[in-house]
Order: sequence, then structure tokens, then C-alpha cells
Amino acid sequence: MFLSSRKKVTLGIIGIFLIFGLGFFGWQVKSGHLFSRADTASSGQTFSDVPITHWAYLYIEAAFRGGIVGGYPGGVYKPDEIVKRDAMAVFIARAVTGGDAKVPAGPATASFPDVPTTYWAFKYIEYVKTKGIAGGYADGKYHPEYQVDRASMAVFISRAIAGTDAAVPAGPATATFKDVPTNHWAYKYIEYLSSQQIVGGYADGTYHPTEKVNRAAMAVFITKAFNLISTALVANISGRVTTSTGTPLANAYIVIDDGDDVVQTDTNGNYIISGLDATTYEVEVYDSGGSLYESSNLDTHIISPGFGNNTINFSGLVKK
Repeated sequence: MFLSSRKKVTLGIIGIFLIFGLGFFGWQVKSGHLFSRADTASSGQTFSDVPITHWAYLYIEAAFRGGIVGGYPGGVYKPDEIVKRDAMAVFIARAVTGGDAKVPAGPATASFPDVPTTYWAFKYIEYVKTKGIAGGYADGKYHPEYQVDRASMAVFISRAIAGTDAAVPAGPATATFKDVPTNHWAYKYIEYLSSQQIVGGYADGTYHPTEKVNRAAMAVFITKAFNLISTALVANISGRVTTSTGTPLANAYIVIDDGDDVVQTDTNGNYIISGLDATTYEVEVYDSGGSLYESSNLDTHIISPGFGNNTINFSGLVKK
């Protein structure tokens, strides 16, 4: 039986690394090793048009694995496609409720004449309307086909995470962005998301409130706003710990982040670490007596750790 690790640790992905090197409880730090992960489509990439080198790869993966976004036929995501108000409602409704199945079916009578009960995004639009996240226009319509810009996106997300429009703070006395003055219609929303580090500006100190939001950017905003990085990209790692002679290290300790998480192997050197939401860790291996074990080629023990279930075998270890 294993000690299961459930400690949540801050994520640091893209070019994903595992760092081995901290001591166990009172033991001193002896050494460290840095390993890069070789990503492949089978070990992380979901969409053919969102490779691991894509600037929004991590966020799109998190939004997908968190059940917020989906892809298109052919295994593509279309990261450059501009988000419209109907899709925006879908993303936010799923994020607020915790999944597609939790979004209510919607009322028997439609609230907007251009979003009938048969409309594909009907229940999502009705949900964000009911929650005060998005409303209609002066003509009584919702206009699901309208494209979402960075100002409108800030309004929707601010209301969603604050709970109500009134709960969104008024904003500071001095504007953060040159193109979003204090009298801008979306000022308090943009400032709120900026203060929460959900959105940022450009190198010239501007925000670009009228810039349209594509599916890549929306995944970033949604993922940051609802902390999907630490809840969707979960890894479960298992493997075996053996010495240079092939002998299993029975009851050995695998120590993560200076003892924040400790998992012990069984009599055959097997271990399981469950629920890791990061791919950057400091790790060391000690035997049951507290002696540190090392290897000259620890990098060979990394077997493409990605999201989901993974295998890492620590073999060829010798006492330090």
C-alpha cells in the first residue's frame, strides 16, 4: 500500500522539466539534476494545429481537459478563429458551473428573439443572461454572431468571477493602460482582470480594448480566470525504484519539494504518486534508512511524463 501524494504545486510547463535535488526532512541538499521532457502527440498534444510550441498550448490543453473547450472535425482547434458571443457564453457557462452537464437546460421560452430554444448555444446564453454575465442589446436581441473584443471579454469574465456586476471593484483612480482611461465604458472590468493577473497589456503600455479575441486568447483568459491550470492538467505517476544491481529499493522514500510530499515504495520498489498538477518538481530518493541514492544517468529514467497516467522508473541507483 502506498502513501498517496495529493499536494498541489505551481505549474511550470512548456519545455517541461523535473528537477531532482532536495533533502528529506533534516537531511541536507546533496545535488540536483535537470531533465527536459520530449513531448509528442501521445504525451500531451491534443490538437494538430496547437503544437507544444504554440504560445497558448498550455492554456488550450488545460481548457480542453477541463471540459471548457472542444475541437473541430479532423482533430483541429482553430486557435486563430475569432470568438463570437454564442461561443463566449458556452465557455463561460461551462467554467462557472464546472462542466457542460451542469449547465441548466434553459427556460421553456427564449429570452431573445435571435436565440430560439432550438439554437445550438441556447442553454449557455440563457445561463449567462440569468447570472447577469451577459445581456442583450437595445433592440432586445442577444446578437450571438457578434465578435467578442478584449473589452467585452473583460466584462464577461469579470462578472463571472466576481459573481455580480456590482461586485466588480470600481477600479483605481489612475488608469493602468494608456488606451483605457478612467472614463472608458469597460474600465473597471479591465482594471479588475489586470489586478487579478488574468489579462495584461502590450509593450507600449496599451491594452487594445477593440482587438478581437481568438480561440487561443480566450482559452488563456478562461484558464487563468478559473484556475484551470491547477485543476485540469493532473498527472498520476507510477514506477519502480531499483539499485545498480537491479535490487528494488524496498520502503524507499521519494521526496518531493523538500518533504512537502513523500511517497514510500512497497517491498518490490513500486510507487504511485497521484494527483500532481504540476510538471516541475524537486525530487530525491532515499532508502528506508535515510541514505540518499544517486545515479550517473538519471535522465534515462524519465519516460515522457505528460498529463494523465505516466511512468517514471528510477533504476541504477547507488548510495551517495
